[in-house]
Amino acid sequence: MADVFISYSSKDSELARWLHDRLTELQITTFLAELSLAGGSDWKPAILENLRSSTFVLFLATPHSCASDAVKHEIGGALVLQKTFIPIMAGVRAKDLPAWVQDKQAVDIYDGAQTRGVFENIARAVTSKRFIAGLIVGVLVAGAVYLLAK
Repeated sequence: MADVFISYSSKDSELARWLHDRLTELQITTFLAELSLAGGSDWKPAILENLRSSTFVLFLATPHSCASDAVKHEIGGALVLQKTFIPIMAGVRAKDLPAWVQDKQAVDIYDGAQTRGVFENIARAVTSKRFIAGLIVGVLVAGAVYLLAK
């Protein structure tokens, strides 16, 4: 499953793919519906499962996505699931974001340093999570080997 779920309007596909590519370059697994779903798949359950299993949700906030009912549902799910939620603004200002998102610190996609900082923070968190998971697996394997040797 993906570390990051990108919530976006399909009308902003090119910009969403750009976000996906930058995160992928940092070794971050990313769910972007148009790239992550196979043709013919039952997309609603797949989107919900990926939203549920991701750690971070990036909301690509554009005029199109702020008006999209599907995006609003994804954002509502992310907030209910208490995901780390980051609005990435493109062509909108913080005051233009949906009211229930305005208390989240938004990032302007056109501020390269700010966007890069968010991506690097996500990469650090993901790497740390993977390291801890690796340690846990290592301890479990060592415990199993110890028990089998007895």
